[in-house]
Order: sequence, then C-alpha cells, then structure tokens
Amino acid sequence: MKGFRGTLIFAIVVAAVVGLSVWQYKHSAKEAEEKTIKASLFHELKAADVVEYDFTGPKGSFKIKGNGSDWQIVAPFQDRANGDYVKSNITSIFGQSVVSPESGGVAIDWSKFGLVDPEETIVLHFRDGKTQTLKVGRVRTYDDGYYLRRNNEPDLLVGDRGWDGILSKTVEDFRYKKPEIPPADIQTLTIRSLRKGKLVNFTIAQKDGVWSIVGHPDIRIATSLVNQWINSIRDLTADTVVSDTKASADLKKYKLSHPEIEFDLAYENPAKTKHVIAISGATKGGEVHWYSTDNPAIYEMSAGKTDILIKTPDDLRDLGFVFAFDQDQAAHLTYDRVTDASTGHAVKPVTPIHIALDKVNGEWTLHKADPKKNVDQVEVKNFLTYLRGLKASKFLKQKVAQALKENDVEIKNEKGDVIYHLQWGGSLTDKLADKAKIEYYAAKANVSNEYFEVTKATLDELANKKLIDNLPGYLTPKTGRVNETKTIKGKE
Repeated sequence: MKGFRGTLIFAIVVAAVVGLSVWQYKHSAKEAEEKTIKASLFHELKAADVVEYDFTGPKGSFKIKGNGSDWQIVAPFQDRANGDYVKSNITSIFGQSVVSPESGGVAIDWSKFGLVDPEETIVLHFRDGKTQTLKVGRVRTYDDGYYLRRNNEPDLLVGDRGWDGILSKTVEDFRYKKPEIPPADIQTLTIRSLRKGKLVNFTIAQKDGVWSIVGHPDIRIATSLVNQWINSIRDLTADTVVSDTKASADLKKYKLSHPEIEFDLAYENPAKTKHVIAISGATKGGEVHWYSTDNPAIYEMSAGKTDILIKTPDDLRDLGFVFAFDQDQAAHLTYDRVTDASTGHAVKPVTPIHIALDKVNGEWTLHKADPKKNVDQVEVKNFLTYLRGLKASKFLKQKVAQALKENDVEIKNEKGDVIYHLQWGGSLTDKLADKAKIEYYAAKANVSNEYFEVTKATLDELANKKLIDNLPGYLTPKTGRVNETKTIKGKE
C-alpha cells in the first residue's frame, strides 16, 4: 500500500512539473509574440496582379493559372477553375493580418517552428514576372495560429486562424462545376426529357430578343420566363466530380449513354455553335450525373436540383399578354356585367349593368349625359390599370363561347378602333392538392385566338371599381354586400 501511495505521489508531482513547463513555454511564447510589429504580407504587390496560384499541402498539390475571370487548373489535371472562387481566395490571402515577433537580433531556428519542412507552401506568380513564396510551419502557435516564412527572408511571421479556410482548400474546391453558357447569344434551346415516362420535346428560338416556340408561332411565351429557365440551366451546380473523362465506358457507367434529360443549345457566335448538357436518371441514392460538352468531367448532384430544369411549353407561356393594351389610347369604355359580384354567379332576377364612357378633354364622361350620375375619374383609371395588370391562370384547350355572353369590357381609341375586348363568364372548378376547390371564369380577349381561365375573385374585383356614383349592384367597401340602396332598371 505504501509503495502504491509513493508511486501515485510521484506521478502527481511529475504531472505538475510537466504542466508548469508547458504553461511556461506557452506563456513565454505568448509574451514573445506580443512583442511584435505588424508586417505587410506582400509589400506593394496586389492581389489583382496574380496570374498563377500554386499550393502544396498534406492533401495534395495543384496549380491554377488565369487572368481576370478566366482561370484554368493545369495540375494535377486540366479543367476550368471557378474564377470568382480563385480570386476570392487570393484576395483572402492578401487580406490576412500578420505580425513579425522581435527576435532581438538572434538568428531564428526555423526547425522550432516547423518551417524547415513546411506543412503547406503557397507560391504566387505575378503579372510582372515576380513570385512570392509563403511557407506555413508544421508547429502551431499557442492559440492555434500559424508560423509563416515569406520567401527566404530572416523574419518570422505569425498569422491567426483566419488562415484556416485558405489552407483547408483542395483542388476540388476550385473546380468550376457549372456548364459555361454565354449570357446573351443563345439562338435556340431544345429540351428532350423522358422523366417518369413523360415525354417533353420542344425547341424555342430567339430573334431580335423575342422568343417563340418552333412550330407554334401562335403561342406567345414570356421572355422573362425563358431567361429564368436559361439561368436555372446556367446555375446547374454539381456537388462533386466523379470522373475526369467522358469516355464511352464512363458514360455507360453513369447512365449517360442514353440520358434522361438533354439540352441542346445553339449560339449566334460561330466559334461555339452547339452545346449539349446531358443528365442521367436518378440512382437509388437519389443522385444524378451530368456532363456538359464544354467541360471534360462528369459530375454528380442531388436529383432534386433538376426538377426546375424540366419545362413544358405551358410553363413558358406569357399569361399576361391577353390583358395587354395601351391604356393611354383608351378613349371609349363599355362595361357590361350580368354576373352578380356578391355570389360570382349569374343570378335571377338580374339587374344588368351597362356603363358607356367617353374621354373628353382628358376627363371621362357618360356616353349619355345624366345629371344624377357622376363619373369617378380615379376609379376609372384604377379599373383600366387593374385590368391591364391581370394574368390568365392557364389557357384552355376547349371552346366555351356560350359562357362568354355574361360579362364584357370593350375599349376603343379616339378613332373608334377596338384596342381591347374581353368577354368572360361561366364556371370552371379545379381541385387543388389539398382537396380545396378554386373557381374560375372562362374568358377570351381579342388579342388571342385562345380561350383562357381567370380566377373568379380576380375578375370580380372589377365590380368593386365604382365607376359611377349611385350605380346599384356594386360591392360596398365596408360590408362586402351588394349595395341595394337604389335600383335602376334596364341599362344606362
């Protein structure tokens, strides 16, 4: 028992001595490093002038060359680099704060700081031919910072943990994992998809900034939706690279010999006339693989990222053009309403609403003057602005002409030419995913040969625009009920 106690006491003493020594070492190191002067990392050199970034570390070595936004990985393989990411990393290096501890004139023993055989080495090449080498020691500072040596200079540099993110990057982090699609010179875009047995195959073409569906010139598509689609393809970002080559064996391995989704892009620029992006079907793990003809590699990412890429012609349709007219040209307005706005249905008995207005010297007046009625100029303007800003819910494949006799808006210019004519009515119902129902009107405008549907609530809002004071049948702003304070039989 006494022997055991003696051994235990001895161990405690040894631990205390070791602990004290470590504390004194760290404390003295801390004191030494606090007696420092701030140092400029690369003197007068600028991050913008770097044209090559070389790195060697425990996870491998790589070289990246470039200029401006065009950067290429040249070792250990050749591939495009993400220029923004490279420049950001170089800027971070230049932005790091370093200090130079005072050595008191004593030569530095570099082995004590792990700088004889450094952990990492960064070499920067500049536009004027200069180079700067930065060595990172294998020994860390007392607060997990870094000991550094620039070139073979006699001064020791100390950096903080801001270097962690710079030194942890591998060559894979710098790879450009997106297809390179030029911003503006796409002439045609074709999609072929057979996801879940549903075939999608169509081409859109651009001329003078206007997009159309090839073979369907009557279908109007929205430029903004096309641009969003192209941007979603352009922003396709892989999670990782699975192959540096696209040999036949590679394509077969990753199910890209017969891809599930394929995009063909043709460009105005003759130097790059065609570009193909192919995407495989999903694996059991929920990943897809893809390649782009402008890139040598095959990439992997989550299958969910491809959902927004699959579009049909209906997804690109311009739903607003069926309500488009030049409001400034409006000089004659006729508005007929049979549907009772309080119910959204034609009710019996119905007091039809007929309003006919003319614009005279900038003011809207009744087509047939009536001293008992007053035209609300603000509400007429709101009526037209609201109408012009509407959008269809979708276009219909069937004709519903009979229902369109219920409600009517016609707008003419000063010459009496019809610049816009909208008819709507009937009742259509769609069931939503949560089993709720939403009701629509069928509608048709003179600017299109197609019928379309609009939510009832959207068009019923027109009834809240009280164009003429004391006209019955409007929803009152406070109660939401039909105002029946006065009844005017027949049409105005």
